[in-house]
Amino acid sequence: MNHSHQLLSRFAGGLLFLLSLCLVPSFAQIVFDGSPGTAAPPSILGPYTMTPFAADGRPLGNNETSVATPGVCGANNIGFGPALTHRRIGPGFNDWKSWSHGYTGDVYQANGNNATIFLPPGTAAFYLYAEPNNFGAFTIQATANDGTTLGPIPVQGNAGAQYYGFYTTGPAALSSITIESAGGAGGFAIGEFAISCQAVQAITSLPNDQKAGSFLVFPYYTSEAVTGRDTRITLSNIGSLARALIHVFLIDGRTCNQADFFTCLTPNASFSFKASEYDPENTGFIYAVAVNSNTGIPVRNNVLIGNAFVQDGIYVGNYNAESFWSYGTTQGGAFDPIGQTAILALGSAYDGAPTDLSVEVQSPMDKANQKLVVAPVAGDLTYTTDENLLFTAAAHYGTGQVFNEQEKGASYSNLLVGTCLRTGIISDTHPRVPFTMGNLIRSGQMGSLKFRVTAGVGLLMTPRDSSNTWTGIRSLHKTATRKAIIQIPVFAPVC
Repeated sequence: MNHSHQLLSRFAGGLLFLLSLCLVPSFAQIVFDGSPGTAAPPSILGPYTMTPFAADGRPLGNNETSVATPGVCGANNIGFGPALTHRRIGPGFNDWKSWSHGYTGDVYQANGNNATIFLPPGTAAFYLYAEPNNFGAFTIQATANDGTTLGPIPVQGNAGAQYYGFYTTGPAALSSITIESAGGAGGFAIGEFAISCQAVQAITSLPNDQKAGSFLVFPYYTSEAVTGRDTRITLSNIGSLARALIHVFLIDGRTCNQADFFTCLTPNASFSFKASEYDPENTGFIYAVAVNSNTGIPVRNNVLIGNAFVQDGIYVGNYNAESFWSYGTTQGGAFDPIGQTAILALGSAYDGAPTDLSVEVQSPMDKANQKLVVAPVAGDLTYTTDENLLFTAAAHYGTGQVFNEQEKGASYSNLLVGTCLRTGIISDTHPRVPFTMGNLIRSGQMGSLKFRVTAGVGLLMTPRDSSNTWTGIRSLHKTATRKAIIQIPVFAPVC
C-alpha cells in the first residue's frame, strides 16, 4: 500500500535532491538536529527563529519547479529540479495519505529515491519533514554539503513523517543537503518547510582571509633567481563532495599583463606551486576563480581557500588569500558568448570590493621600511579599450589619516606608488605629515593608518632587521565596500 492513487514511475538512477540552502558570507560548522522526530516542529532551530512556509494555493497534482519562501527571505523562491508533484495531506485522489503530528498542509512528491531543491541567499537554518511513499519502514538520509548527517533514519510510511533540521553555528556555509531514500520506499514526499534567513549582504559584505569562497586574491608574490626571492602559493578545495576547477591568473604588478593556467582539485585536495617555476623573475598578484569544468564560466563553488609563503629579502612571512563569497545560483557572473569573456560582479554576485583600508603600524623609528602592498580588485584581463576597466583601482585617492596611541592625528595624500600593483614604504618622511611620522608615532609606540582606494585588498609587510622581532606579513583591515567588476577571458578548461 502507498500514498498515491496514481501509477508511480521508476527512474533507474533516481534524481539528485540537493537543498542549496541560502548563503551568508562566512565559513562555519553545520549542525544536524533531528530531535523532534515525528513530533511537531519547534519554533527555534539552534539559535535561529524559524518561519514556516505559507500554504501553496496552486492546483494539486501539478509538477512544480518552485515554491515561494516566507517574507523573511525577501521575494525569493526555492526551486525544484527536476519538478516535484504538489500534494496535500488528505484522502483525495491527488492527496498524500498521511503524515505525522496532525499536519495537513502541502507536500511535494519525488517518485525516485533522490531529487533536487535550490534556495535563495540568506538562510542560516532550514528544516523539512520526509516520509516514504510505500507503507512500512524505510530509511531516509539527509546529508549537508560538508558531510554532516545522522545517517539513514528508519521512517514509517504510514503517519511517520520524520523531521530533518540543519543550521550553522555562525554566519554562513549551509549550501546543500542531499536526501536519499531506500530503494523499496517507492519514492518519498518532503514538506512542512521552515527557514531562517539572515540579511542578504551581497553588496556590502566584506571579503576576508578567514573563510572559503569562489574567488581568491593573493595580493603579492615575487620571484628573483639572483637574490633567491620566491613565493610558494597553495590552493585548497575544502569541500567534501565535489571537485573544484580553478582558473588561476598571474598578473604582472607593473604592466597588469596576465599569464594563466587551470588546476583541478578533488574534494579536500590542495595544490602548491612556486612563483619561480610558474612566473620566474616577476612580481605581481594572483586571482583564482572557481569555474565550470566544461565551459570555463565562473561558478558558485564556495570551497576555495589559499595561502602564500613569501621570501622577499628582508620581507619574510606568510598570509592567507582574500576570499570572496559567491552569491550566484550557478554562474558567478555575467557571460558574453560572443567575446568569450565573463564579468565577476563584486558587490552583487560576489562580496563587495573593499574601498576603505586600515592597518596598525610600528613607529618608523623602531621598524624602518614597513611596506604596504595593495592589489586592485577591479579591471580587465581581456584588455579591451574601455578605460573604465583599466587596472588603476589600487591607487590611493583622497586624504588618508594617521593616528598615534594618544589619538593625535594628521592627514596625508599619495601614500601608494606604482602602476598596477601599488606599494608604499613607511618611513620618517612617508607618508608626509607635519613634524614627520617619527615625531607623531614615537619610538616604542604603535599607530594606525586609514586610507581609501577605488577597489583593492592588501598587506602590511614588516621587515626583518638586526633585532629580528615584531616581523611578518598580514592583511590590511577592510571597512567599506563598493560594486566593481573584473572582466576575465573564458575558454574551455584543460587540467
